[in-house]
Amino acid sequence: MAGKNVDTHIVVVGITSGIAAYKMPGLVEMLTAAGSVVEVVMTASARKMVDPKEFEAITGRRVHHALFEIGRASCR
Repeated sequence: MAGKNVDTHIVVVGITSGIAAYKMPGLVEMLTAAGSVVEVVMTASARKMVDPKEFEAITGRRVHHALFEIGRASCR
């Protein structure tokens, strides 16, 4: 990511289960540091492996986990 400027992008990161789930906080942190707005979506299995609060702390945004979230505004 060095040298890349993504300050106008909204990035959606979908996290399922698996060993890669443990690497996602680092990726999300890099994207956020580069200026991206990052929306995180996690499956139930992923939430058992990595606490969603970790992503909320990094992004400053709530983690999505339902297909349809009634009463929630869009990501903008």
